[in-house]
Amino acid sequence: MTRQVSASLAVLVVSGVAVSAWVLFYTDWFPVLGGLLGLGGLFAWAAFVAGVLSDDRKEELQRAFETRVLGRSWTPATLLLLLLAFLLWASLEGSVRLDSRGDDHSRVAWIQPEAFVSAEHKAGDGYVAPRSLQTYSLFTGWRTRRFYLKMAGLPAREVLVQPLRRQTLAIPDDFASRPVVLIRPKPLVSSNAEKVPYKLSVMLNGSLLGYIDAGQYHGETVWVGCDVDVAIPDRLSSLWRIELLQKYQRDDSLVRWSAPLAVAMDKLLKPGDKVAVTLQEAGETMPYASGSTVVLPVLRGQTYVQELELNYLQGGQTGGPQPSPGSPPTQEKSNASTPPS
Repeated sequence: MTRQVSASLAVLVVSGVAVSAWVLFYTDWFPVLGGLLGLGGLFAWAAFVAGVLSDDRKEELQRAFETRVLGRSWTPATLLLLLLAFLLWASLEGSVRLDSRGDDHSRVAWIQPEAFVSAEHKAGDGYVAPRSLQTYSLFTGWRTRRFYLKMAGLPAREVLVQPLRRQTLAIPDDFASRPVVLIRPKPLVSSNAEKVPYKLSVMLNGSLLGYIDAGQYHGETVWVGCDVDVAIPDRLSSLWRIELLQKYQRDDSLVRWSAPLAVAMDKLLKPGDKVAVTLQEAGETMPYASGSTVVLPVLRGQTYVQELELNYLQGGQTGGPQPSPGSPPTQEKSNASTPPS
């Protein structure tokens, strides 16, 4: 009898430690589990009822549990089967820990196992408080699985999650470590695009990556490789304002530049990729404006935003002489439809 009880207790202790360790390492549920085991929360009523019983009755129930459960020959085998079933289920799960201890902003998180879809009309999967740790358990199966993680205000990133592994991502550093391109039209181009319907097309390594139809583009900046909710760094906005005031003595283009659109938001750009953009009026064979850049790696301490300036074509079908720095940005709007010379 003593040997049987000892074996049952040993398996019960090992099972409890294994489950608690998995919950502690791979999830955020340990405080809840600890509260339940401490007879708090949902089990508070059970603790109250147990306190009503006399000590003799408690000892009688304990002896009955020892005899009818711990003392049975089937108890260790049953506990082992339950433990194996749990380990089998746990082997299908991996986890991602989001470390926001270096972030002062509260953010909504989106996690999904396929290409990221705009967060604009999609409910978030969780809330990450500033300066906190939060762990998400994710189903992977018995293989490495690709997930896309998006934090509000930051570019989405790809992460490979392995079963029975926990990967830690620092916010915002690990989400700002991949390059994204921000298309910014020059003031003249931005002003003309507000009034003339242009189609904006984006090419990646010679192939069409995405476009914004004529009538939907009005001179805004455009993200390539991230969602519209990504914040433009304050330092960049300040540099734009200084440039506009120094060259044009006006900063009205900031209104359009500060509300970016997005193209191919789920595309993860890689260093060495060539991004080219054209702005073309319907019915024209040549673009009014264009620009291109080669994606560079993000170095430590640098911003993840790489600007691509969209400038009108000099001497092209819809180009013309560039205005002097002191001229208003809208001075040459009529050049948008000038035929080639």
